[in-house]
Amino acid sequence: MNIIDAEKIIKNNFSGNIFNMFSNYGSFIQIDFSAREANGNNIFVYMCTWNIYHNDIEILNSNDDRAKFSHIFDVLVHCGICMVDFLFDPIKHKFTFYLCNNYFITLLPDNNSLDDDDMIIFFTETNYALCYSVQKGFYIGK
Repeated sequence: MNIIDAEKIIKNNFSGNIFNMFSNYGSFIQIDFSAREANGNNIFVYMCTWNIYHNDIEILNSNDDRAKFSHIFDVLVHCGICMVDFLFDPIKHKFTFYLCNNYFITLLPDNNSLDDDDMIIFFTETNYALCYSVQKGFYIGK
């Protein structure tokens, strides 16, 4: 799948409020844009370093102490934060999600995990998944 079509899918399906965020192991992070965990619009991030910024200052990253995670995630959820724009850099394989109120999230592949595994999966309510891996690029998974 080409980058332009992938960006359209992302922008059309992931522009609502963040309903939930959590991380339970390693650099995994899940961002839910729907109240339904199953068959909703959700982003699953694997094998990436990620950072969350507010006013261009890093407030959380994937290597921080887990105790810090829930506080920042709660702020993003309870303040009605939504995605307002999205950029993808195909050379660096970098995703940037611009959120309202001067927040943004960046995702970069973990340099130790540049194998064939997906680094990010966008699950949509239409029951398909837009996947991305460094080796394959964007593709539709089942």
